[in-house]
Amino acid sequence: MQSEEQDWWNLEASGAWLALAIIEPAMDARPVQKDVHMIIHAAELPEAPQEGRPLVLKRVINAEEHTARLSLTWVRIWGHHERVVNATCDRAYYVITGSGRFQVGDGAPMEPVSAGDAVFVPAGTPYEFNGDMTYIVTNGPAFTAGSDHVLPAAFPA
Repeated sequence: MQSEEQDWWNLEASGAWLALAIIEPAMDARPVQKDVHMIIHAAELPEAPQEGRPLVLKRVINAEEHTARLSLTWVRIWGHHERVVNATCDRAYYVITGSGRFQVGDGAPMEPVSAGDAVFVPAGTPYEFNGDMTYIVTNGPAFTAGSDHVLPAAFPA
């Protein structure tokens, strides 16, 4: 059992809502008071199409509105996600529906993923993926615009 001095969060992704309960104040410029609960109804957030990319996203938890310590984004993709590397963020993907293939690391095999699978991408590791799936991606610390660096694709055409 965690003490009150430790962070903990409970995440349920039913496609309808996500809950984040923060016990300790955030260590960024926007502290969260003890015992404050933030309920974010993802179904009420607008989908943001990404120009030139086969995906839409919802920025559920982000540095601008919540905390610089982590971010959480809901994404629906139907194609190829370019090869990127992020030097500052560890990432975790959780596939909610559908399936795809990930390559994490240079020269690594392309591995299948489907609903219920998780993918961990350590900071500084290049990766890319494709598929027709809905997933959640978390970043720690929180994702900031411009922190991804696009690399040449490694997937076969």
